[in-house]
Amino acid sequence: MVYHQSFPVRRVVLCQMTRKLSSLPLRLRIVEFLIRLLLPLVGVGLLAAGLVGVVSFALLPLAEAFTTRNWVAVEARVEDMRRESLGMVVPLPIDRVVLRYSYTRDGQRFESSHFGPQRGLNTRRRSAEFLARVGSDPRLTVWVDANSPDRATVQRRLNWVLVALALPALAFGFLGAMMVLASMMLWNDRRSLFRRRNSRRFKQSD
Repeated sequence: MVYHQSFPVRRVVLCQMTRKLSSLPLRLRIVEFLIRLLLPLVGVGLLAAGLVGVVSFALLPLAEAFTTRNWVAVEARVEDMRRESLGMVVPLPIDRVVLRYSYTRDGQRFESSHFGPQRGLNTRRRSAEFLARVGSDPRLTVWVDANSPDRATVQRRLNWVLVALALPALAFGFLGAMMVLASMMLWNDRRSLFRRRNSRRFKQSD
């Protein structure tokens, strides 16, 4: 009996609370709109950047290092070389060595510019050491595919420091995926974020 008497009172109070919250200030409406708009956009951007980082720094280099493990050593000569700084792209002390070299296999002359599984990326110190060594002696050993001699690479081993960069990329991708999931839940729930928080406070105080 007490329940039936208190239920209408509770319903009237809830209706009054809903009526008050229906007129949210413009500032809160703008903030909620920006949250609903920017959360999925930022999440998709982080997810895409994370996937690109994992593929670029881990999956593709590992696959290529596995492919070139049985290639044969051939002496080559460096025709052109330079170092490109990636400071504007990657906020890390990483440079790219761009190389063009020629070699002979089965009586045929070939040219290639492929450096290795990590596309010539290396730390600034190691890149400078490599260019200094090649600058003093333009001869170097490259690895050639015996079945397809036009495919060659200068390095087969991986720089695990660069492979480790896939870990923060994976973290960014996971964060982006969580943000996308949270935005989907927000868009499926039409209630206001601030209204939902106020309703919780009302239930606790009641």
